[in-house]
Amino acid sequence: MGQLKLSFLVTLCLVGSVHAQDGSVPAPAINAAPSRPAPVEGEALGIDPQLKTRGDLRLAPTKFSPVYRKKWALIVGVNYANRGEERELSSKNAAALPSLNNAVKDAQEVSTVLREYYAFEEQNVIELLEADATFSAIDSALGSLCNVEEVDEEDCVFVFFSGHGVRSVRGTSFLAHDVHLAAGSPVSGHLRLEEIVRRLEDCPAKHKLLVLDHCYSGDVFNNNFQAQSVQDRADRGLLREPAFQAMASCRATQVALDAGKNNQGHSPFTAALIDGLTRLPANGKRSDAIGTTKLASYIATTFDVATQKPECRNLDTTDGEFSFWPAAGVSFEKFRVNAGDRNMLNAMTSRHGDWWFNERPWFIPGVRTLILNQLADAQDLPRAAITDRHIDEVALRIAAQKAFDGKGSDHDSTQRHYELLMTTQGTNKFQDALRTIRDELLQMTTVEDSAPNNSVHVRPEELHLLAIMQHALKESDSAHESYRRAEAAYDEQKKTGNTRFRISSALCCADHGELLLEEMGKAYEAAEKFREAESGIRTLTEERDAGAVFRMTVLCREASAYLRINRWKGANQLLLSALELTEPFASDSYFAAQVHRNRAWAQIIQWKMQEAKGSFEKSNQILASLFENEREDDGESASDADLVPPPALESDGIPLAQRPFRGLKSFKAFHDSQDFASKLAYLHNLHGIAMAQRFRGHTLDASQNYRSLARHVEATYSDLTQTAATDTIRRMYVIRSINTQERLGDCNLFGDPDYIDLKEAIDDYRRSRNLVYQIAGVQRRQLEAVLLYKTALAQAMPSDIQDTQMAIEMCARADAMFELDEKEKIATGLYWALGKLTTPMVAVLDQKACSTDGEVPCEKPASALKDAILAARDKLGQHPHRDQLEILLFASRVLLEHSATQNRFAIAEDSDLLLSFCRLALASYHFDGDTVRSESTAYLRPYYDAVMRAKISIPGRKHVLDLLEIQAEATTGARYMKPEESHPILATYVLDDECYLLLDLPRGTSKAFPLASIYDNATIQAACYGKEQLTLPGEILGQLNRWLVQNKQRAQDGKASDSLQIDLRWIDPVRNLSPSLDLGDSNADDRYAAKYPQEDEAMLARGQCPFSLPRGFTDAATETVQSADASAAKPSGTVSASAKPAVDQNE
Repeated sequence: MGQLKLSFLVTLCLVGSVHAQDGSVPAPAINAAPSRPAPVEGEALGIDPQLKTRGDLRLAPTKFSPVYRKKWALIVGVNYANRGEERELSSKNAAALPSLNNAVKDAQEVSTVLREYYAFEEQNVIELLEADATFSAIDSALGSLCNVEEVDEEDCVFVFFSGHGVRSVRGTSFLAHDVHLAAGSPVSGHLRLEEIVRRLEDCPAKHKLLVLDHCYSGDVFNNNFQAQSVQDRADRGLLREPAFQAMASCRATQVALDAGKNNQGHSPFTAALIDGLTRLPANGKRSDAIGTTKLASYIATTFDVATQKPECRNLDTTDGEFSFWPAAGVSFEKFRVNAGDRNMLNAMTSRHGDWWFNERPWFIPGVRTLILNQLADAQDLPRAAITDRHIDEVALRIAAQKAFDGKGSDHDSTQRHYELLMTTQGTNKFQDALRTIRDELLQMTTVEDSAPNNSVHVRPEELHLLAIMQHALKESDSAHESYRRAEAAYDEQKKTGNTRFRISSALCCADHGELLLEEMGKAYEAAEKFREAESGIRTLTEERDAGAVFRMTVLCREASAYLRINRWKGANQLLLSALELTEPFASDSYFAAQVHRNRAWAQIIQWKMQEAKGSFEKSNQILASLFENEREDDGESASDADLVPPPALESDGIPLAQRPFRGLKSFKAFHDSQDFASKLAYLHNLHGIAMAQRFRGHTLDASQNYRSLARHVEATYSDLTQTAATDTIRRMYVIRSINTQERLGDCNLFGDPDYIDLKEAIDDYRRSRNLVYQIAGVQRRQLEAVLLYKTALAQAMPSDIQDTQMAIEMCARADAMFELDEKEKIATGLYWALGKLTTPMVAVLDQKACSTDGEVPCEKPASALKDAILAARDKLGQHPHRDQLEILLFASRVLLEHSATQNRFAIAEDSDLLLSFCRLALASYHFDGDTVRSESTAYLRPYYDAVMRAKISIPGRKHVLDLLEIQAEATTGARYMKPEESHPILATYVLDDECYLLLDLPRGTSKAFPLASIYDNATIQAACYGKEQLTLPGEILGQLNRWLVQNKQRAQDGKASDSLQIDLRWIDPVRNLSPSLDLGDSNADDRYAAKYPQEDEAMLARGQCPFSLPRGFTDAATETVQSADASAAKPSGTVSASAKPAVDQNE
């Protein structure tokens, strides 16, 4: 933390009208007075239109851009370095008036920028620094700005205070150099913000800007409140209207720092202000002036709003816009991001969304500058033409070879490292290459540390490369320290003002974030590093630069960090920001498709399967357009039908959910494309759609789609092998093929019990394992172990092909691999969960398979499995990854259904353990009643069934309150909370194709009634969608009538009705008990479509409670709440609607 400081920046610019020249649609002025006619060109300055002007004609005055007659500034900076006597009076004085480091430098640099770049004449700039900044001097200077004989209506005034501020009951004050304090409070030599504002109101300037960079500076808005200024204020009319604006460096309750953590000799606010004034004209849209609101928006993006939030507002009812007009002929070129820098940022963007090193390990820091300088010389890309195909891997390699030609010995080590990584990438020698480079760089840093007087210097790029090598070798602690050292070295070079070092520093921060996120599991710290990297680039470039591409990638990675800690709202906002970055130039580019894909995977993690499906589809729509554009670029004509697979006709017999996969066969533009990275992304999106289907419980659709996808991946890979593709893209296709076969196996192992096929799962995993040999190094071992574990589970589960001994042998092989990786701390995610839980699961299944009748079961396997599950839950916390949660669910179900325990308490405890994991997949309960329901209700139903099956079979059960909780969550997909009022409850639950009625009467009967001997499930479903309701079983009717008699008086107290309310819970979309059934849906179950009457053209069969209530009871209408948004929880073939009221049995 730097020292706290009060920088009081008062900018009063008597600014004429300014506005955008970029063709953007102007925003309407808020409460703006009618605009006056614009002055004739040159008239505002009294310049003869016939005279020539020097410098850039773009900056010459026009009828739309009047330049100020005069520009005035008051610059104040105070460090209080020699006020020790005041501090010595009391500890409170010392706390209120510490010496500052940067206030005077802030004032000097702001003055320099105004004079050199914005034509503030030296005689019109008043500088009051340190001891000169007394109360009387500041007061006199403010008075001079109000002198109507000097300051005209067409002038501008800038006042900057940098120093301390204090807050008291009378408001916030700026402390002049000669301030006197009593117990930390100023008694003289201070200027209250309210008084400064009042003084400036007397200034005759048309436009006035008050900028405050100090602690509690937002207090200026407390007595002069106006709405927050919006970013888009490009309306030319605003520049003709009067304005009195203010910028505050922080809120009224926040402190402002004297120096940021990357101290560049300025406060964070002033550093951002100077950056904005120099870089916005250099990298923006070349508009004539920088408006205050735009500048404030730029400044705000560099801050974490939780600690310091700059603001910009108007201080009165005027609505003009103060603007900074660059001096005629001034050059901002040295602040501009050149083509090489933009190319560097573009090339650092991964086509697959992960760490760039996994795709281009040879693209090391020391070689980037050489390569990209070569690219800039050979091909200066237009700023709006942001396309990854310009910076592909082949182009980079060719540029690298040319870049090394003729270079001196300083680059020998860089070239050697480049060639070593290039030649070993994808081979078993790659890890050895990493160690070789690491050892060489460690030796260099050791020599530097021991050399006297810094006689040996290690470049920041070499420190950065050392961190990358340690990162890749999973030496996390060492890499963490090396990244910090590299960042510090880059920060030193950033002080030179060279843009490239700022970019290199941002790239280093992004790499550091990857380490913290993926290897060290420090999501909070990772998010901070990604934010720092994105901010560093954001302040250099605007939307039309390649920096936006890098920013998109980093925003997506920051969102991933947020998702790890369940900050879903923050992650969603970051992904939305990344998507918005694509709008100006790349909404139809590969990068936009990548952001949509990132959003989709984030939505799957949040169990928002329908939204994820939509995001995957949007990504593929963009990619499909790119395939079509590629055909046109190659001179081929293509019809619209080639662009997107045409929807299959109903006569084709292809279900809607499978058409994108089956239709790919006829998608000619896809097959003709040579952009195999985009084709891989397209296939990966289809993979995501199939996964969303599986986690919504649609096992059959997902399984069939994975089968189709596996064929397409293999065919596309075969086409790839006929091209000069890089090893990286080949390896990615192999991994995609492995993963597709693996996920097909998952459908047959973890899917709906009605559709799984364990022998198919075993074969799917075998086919996947047969491809693993094509992957090298640690990844091969980990893939092999994961597939062995899953195959072992499929072998061990009860079936006609059960072989627990084979499963035990597989586990032994996989365990040896896992133990090695866990020792190296590189076993994570799904792999870690399988490594911890599979062998104990197989042991439980083996014991059950090998036990004989009458044998006393051993409880050790079950105890070991339970201990492993509990340890995994403690390790993973409340937010495990989707795949980890699936393994925890599966393991808990194995424990519950296949352990040998007969202990009633153990069964209840194991049931609640499985139930706890089911709840992790449900949305959180909201007290306001706006309960969000899980889209994975059908997927979770087999696990809820296992809990219900176990609990309902416990002998001696005394009540059903826990069963009602299971019923509510299993059928609604939302966390269950007891209702505010206690009512009788009658609920249905369909289990193993049999129906149970759960009855709970307050202070009365609480019992489960099986209906198999009275009504079969088909009869109950027919009553739900038919005309006649069923009569409740006699025992239930008797219990209800007795309870009614006992509670009749309570029903009548204070009520007009004689009836008692009963909480009727019959809706179960997963088991086709629903308010309505859409029989016209192609995915509707044919078993029901032929049975139930159709009421309208939409083919809706209206649902009702299958059972009629006895007289004296009315439905409490909780079914209305239960059915709200039921479509999110139901399988295909049902839609939500209001339930019909129950029919009185006696009517």
